[in-house]
Amino acid sequence: MTLQQLTYFVAIQQYGGFIAAAEELYISQSSLSKSIMTLEKELQVKLFLRNSRTTRLSGSGEQLLPYALEITKNYNRILDICENVSSQKEHQITLGGIPVLHTYKVMDAILRFERKHSTYQTDVIETTTREVFKGLSDYTLDLGIVLLKLPLEKEPEDLMIIPLLEDDEVVVGSADNPIMRSDKIRLEDLRDQIFIQNNKDADFAKYFTNEIKTVHPQAVVHLTGISSEAMNRYIIAKQWVSLSMKKIADNLFETEIETASVENGMKLSLCVVLNKKKPSKKGMMLSKFLRVYFSK
Repeated sequence: MTLQQLTYFVAIQQYGGFIAAAEELYISQSSLSKSIMTLEKELQVKLFLRNSRTTRLSGSGEQLLPYALEITKNYNRILDICENVSSQKEHQITLGGIPVLHTYKVMDAILRFERKHSTYQTDVIETTTREVFKGLSDYTLDLGIVLLKLPLEKEPEDLMIIPLLEDDEVVVGSADNPIMRSDKIRLEDLRDQIFIQNNKDADFAKYFTNEIKTVHPQAVVHLTGISSEAMNRYIIAKQWVSLSMKKIADNLFETEIETASVENGMKLSLCVVLNKKKPSKKGMMLSKFLRVYFSK
């Protein structure tokens, strides 16, 4: 017994005979008759009583009908559900980004995009730079957003980098730390300082640790995955300093903490990243919107 046979059985009863059912099902009457005969042979019962004028259910057919109706009804529900899921997936954009999207107002831009394109929904996954690149390469992400130092030392062969905005490097320290009395600090002036750097994203942290070690090879650098609140406490209580980007520092650190720009400091760019070989059309659509949004 197959689902197709049950569908044919229900259709014959629904449309009042083999000829009408065959027309509705877009099959030949002979194919329909053969399918029902195969079902009757398997069940070892006669399902229809036929003469030259009418076709009606047999007693066995009447007993089978409610079960066949339930099965075909549930099958159609499954098809509807799958169609809806498929439709939603077509309009679902998966974005992977490092956890600074709120800081740089990316989430505001995404909400604007979804208001303009109401059928689209963006699923934002906060992750590391490395995982963003991996997700784009294996097509599990439509686009990514990361902070990069441009130009890159080595351009990824399979990834497309699109800058959105630029941010400046700052020193973060306690208001009681004498080094923070200046609005602009040279890295060379931090030789006696102890550094604490967030290491949740190793590639992002490497920008700062490499810079510190280049200027002060013997510097003490504590790499940590603790929260910004905990880093606040260390910076205030131990008089440690941290290198960060201005917008991130303004958003994460407390009022007892000061920021100062780094003289000739590095700049990092917030970038959209797409798969270069086979870019997602949905990802490109959102990418184009973000470029326009941040250019204003």
